[in-house]
Amino acid sequence: MHWLRRLSRSSRPRQNEPVSDEPWIAERSDHLDRIYQQTSLPKACFEQLFLVPLKRYATRIEQTPAQQETYAHPGGFLDHSLALIEGALRLRRSRLLPAGAAPEEQAQQAEAWSAALVYAALLNELNPLAQAGVDGSGHGLALLVDQGICDWLQGFPELWRQLTIASTSPRRQATELGELIDLARCALDGAPPAGQGLTAVSAESEDARDTDDGVHQAPAAAKDSTADNPGRAFLLWLRTLIAQRQLSVNQENSKVQVVDGQAFIYSPALFQRYCRELDINGPPAGRGLEWRKLQRRFEALQIHRKAPDGMSLWGCSLAWPGRKPRRFSGYLLNADELFPVTPSDNPFCLLGRYQKPHADQIDKRNAL
Repeated sequence: MHWLRRLSRSSRPRQNEPVSDEPWIAERSDHLDRIYQQTSLPKACFEQLFLVPLKRYATRIEQTPAQQETYAHPGGFLDHSLALIEGALRLRRSRLLPAGAAPEEQAQQAEAWSAALVYAALLNELNPLAQAGVDGSGHGLALLVDQGICDWLQGFPELWRQLTIASTSPRRQATELGELIDLARCALDGAPPAGQGLTAVSAESEDARDTDDGVHQAPAAAKDSTADNPGRAFLLWLRTLIAQRQLSVNQENSKVQVVDGQAFIYSPALFQRYCRELDINGPPAGRGLEWRKLQRRFEALQIHRKAPDGMSLWGCSLAWPGRKPRRFSGYLLNADELFPVTPSDNPFCLLGRYQKPHADQIDKRNAL
């Protein structure tokens, strides 16, 4: 931590530049707490490396709305930027930087790379505003930090090289910092950048394709084989919907996620949807049970991976940037059961133990 003491002496917040009493901080304290949790810094160092630059950033953009519909409100540009850096820092935790360096060097530079990632993301966000004439004064690192921090970062040549590239738009070449920013932006905005980003099946439609008369129909191949083996027919139905881009993958509202290189399918949502679309529900008095029978037939295929406690169902926590974590239940399969080419993992999806929810705790997004 010697570098922290040196940095503290060489770069302090400018005089008359209070941070903790800023109104924008109080309004976004939960978001800032989540960002802080992605670092390993003492509070004082977090304020110096992150809060002071964010305060200067907030002062510059003021109440500018973002272009994205979710953030198209006064101050939305700042909200979008905070969600972006939260997502980028979350992704950063799974990367050892600089790549190929000795573990001791990576540990020594860890917080410097995290700070550089945040600065690059913020400057990247500012570029469209500068091009639109909102901020014509340039977008160098001096907009955010004092010279002491610049000097500190320049002491890491590879970090400085990547920072100067990743903070510009369009970028001259690919970098690890730029990739992390693009992945976080893809997850936040739902649109992967050209040539980079999460491998995700298009979220074109969460519903089955409409016929001319407006009735949803499942693929014919699944319907034809239902009588022979309902479990196998369900699996074929899933494959077909994914291949035809009628079922999204790795998106916030997707019912299929990729975790640890395996496919996680939501239950009961997908089983209920299959029963509804193939019209195999029984009489009204018996509805709500048929999907459970389908689950048992699916389990009989023995293609799902059981949890360490022997349960067939797993728990999954989806912690999307800017959103509260949500829990779902489902089955874990080998990815090649659903995909000809396995997509990348969703980094915001974490496996856990299945916990049977109380009736008032069931997430309605995992049901019909």
